[in-house]
Amino acid sequence: MTFEELIDVFQNAPSPEDRRLAADELKSDSLINDIAIKAFANGLMDSDIGIRDVCQRALLDTPEHLKSVTASAVAPYINMRDIELRNLAGEVLTRVGAVAVPILLPYLKSTDFDVRKFACDILGLIADASIAPYVIPLLSDTDRNVQLSAVETLGNLQASTALDALIMVYENFDEIKPAVIESIGKIGGDNSESYLLEQLDNETDMFLQTTIIDALSFNAKSIDISYKLLAKMPNSDAEMQKIMLMTAFAISFRLEENLLMPDELRYVSYRGMAERDENIMIASLISLGDVYRRDDVPSLVTVVAKENPDLNYQILYNITINSDVEVIAHFFEQLFAWEETTGINTDLLDNLTNFWDSIPFDNRDAIISALLYHFELSGSMRILSIFAILYSLDSDLVSTKLLEYSLETSKENKLLIDEFLKQHEA
Repeated sequence: MTFEELIDVFQNAPSPEDRRLAADELKSDSLINDIAIKAFANGLMDSDIGIRDVCQRALLDTPEHLKSVTASAVAPYINMRDIELRNLAGEVLTRVGAVAVPILLPYLKSTDFDVRKFACDILGLIADASIAPYVIPLLSDTDRNVQLSAVETLGNLQASTALDALIMVYENFDEIKPAVIESIGKIGGDNSESYLLEQLDNETDMFLQTTIIDALSFNAKSIDISYKLLAKMPNSDAEMQKIMLMTAFAISFRLEENLLMPDELRYVSYRGMAERDENIMIASLISLGDVYRRDDVPSLVTVVAKENPDLNYQILYNITINSDVEVIAHFFEQLFAWEETTGINTDLLDNLTNFWDSIPFDNRDAIISALLYHFELSGSMRILSIFAILYSLDSDLVSTKLLEYSLETSKENKLLIDEFLKQHEA
């Protein structure tokens, strides 16, 4: 059939199947023109769902040179009360993109608040920054949903020119404060950051404080914002401190920057490591850095007790490789005390085999001494099984330390050590 015949069948044939087949054929690149586009736009109102689907797909795939025709043909549907049709039109207009902007702008002044809101939503999805001056007036719209749409759109546009207007909305409309905060965070930049940090001090509502912290992290381009959050911790309550910690270190992780908890705030890390919330607990552990201190040990054992294999590997690695011998001794003492109290033996020490050769000699010596000290107190055969593994990795050091120990311990323990050495040196 000719193009004219296909258009006639598509628009007038009584059979839905005939109309659908004609529409399918019209979708061919060689047949697409402004007449076909307008026919497809009309087809979005067809009673047959299959035809509506064909028309939508054709409009979504509009060739570049016909996008303005598509936008003009589809835009009037945002005036319709049929939600499905409006949503179809919105999807098509969003796909058309910047070409649809001048066609949609007049709808921002519609007398129907639903139309104003819908047009604003679509323009926000198109994300053409040039529309900001047309959207800013909607921040004072009499309809709250239109106002909220304008707030979200300006955030999606990252419209820095709207910052002052958004601040006015924030200070005058309590019910949409969270949305305004999010938009200011999306806009980013020094002015947005300064204002959000100021409001973090001024707000007492925990939900708003949390929203502000999330907004600050959204566009953080520098580790400076992490340090600013840490600086606000001393004057914040315990719950907010944990959220600030988690956010500050999430930013540092995203930016691949090193961040270390200040000494005077490590107590916040200790509290966070006891949390059930895994994100807070992990951030709190990371905040201690790679070199642990004696005061860190009780909290480290608390994390070990949660038996997360990856975290336990990290803790043992940092304890044995990066920390000093006093910390190693205290850690093993606390770990074994916890195991005796709970009756639970962790598999933490199995990880030693993975990086034993990387542990400094003095630290290896301290590890074996700590194991021997526990053996002296408990007579635990588990310690001998650990020595068996370490002997295969470092026979000289293990045998030397065990021989020295056998000369000082009880007769019973000496017999066990001598038998161990006899078996392994055979």
